[in-house]
Amino acid sequence: MKDPVLRVACPDQPGLVHQITKALMDEGANIVRNDEFVDRTAKHFFMRTEFQNVPAERWFPLEKNLRSHLPDHAVLTLEQPRPKNI
Repeated sequence: MKDPVLRVACPDQPGLVHQITKALMDEGANIVRNDEFVDRTAKHFFMRTEFQNVPAERWFPLEKNLRSHLPDHAVLTLEQPRPKNI
């Protein structure tokens, strides 16, 4: 099974990477891959993070914690990728 993936898209502001990774760390997550990008023209932040060690039943508290630290109108998705049938 693949590792869970967190995706965040929101207006850019200082400290977003710290806030997101701290929330994951507070849940005991081990980040195995992290990619981020800022569209400087639109001043918009995007982040995709794969992590381990957080069971699905802890995702709701994790999401609640993240939303309390992210800007209003942040788009947040947390999912367990499924194998693709090819």
